[in-house]
Amino acid sequence: MRCIEAGKGGNSLVPTLPVEWHLARSFAAKANKSSSNSSSKDDFSDKKGKMQVLIDALSPPQTKREFTEEELLDAAARAKEFSRQKMRQHRAWQAQFMAKVKLRDAAVAALPNQRLRDAAMTMDLTPFPSNRQVWVETPPVETDDLKTMEKESSRKRRRKIGTKNL
Repeated sequence: MRCIEAGKGGNSLVPTLPVEWHLARSFAAKANKSSSNSSSKDDFSDKKGKMQVLIDALSPPQTKREFTEEELLDAAARAKEFSRQKMRQHRAWQAQFMAKVKLRDAAVAALPNQRLRDAAMTMDLTPFPSNRQVWVETPPVETDDLKTMEKESSRKRRRKIGTKNL
């Protein structure tokens, strides 16, 4: 933000005002001594013209780019190759997922009795404990005292989630 000095004579104690404030003031209504309707219409059209100039200056130019036939064919070929690559990745992910499901089902089927198989197939919907600790990677704080360093580093590396404090 550029600034213009508000005072005269280069006094360093005079505060500076942003240039945008001076520009914004040019859009403000000017006080009219006379109350004629024609002058108010002129002021309105003048403000509208200034606002349009501002809008035109801030809006990006509206240019439509024309593509050659070669560029369109190249873009279509790249899009098809991208689609093929994404489908290959998706099929690989599906194959890995199905291999894990088959291994899980084989492990459950290998259990010795039906009661264990039924227990293995039930969903575990137990909520996580509210006082579990989440470990984050932060370097230890450097201090002279070894005990203080251990306390601070352990305090920094983990934080408790939930409302219970142990």
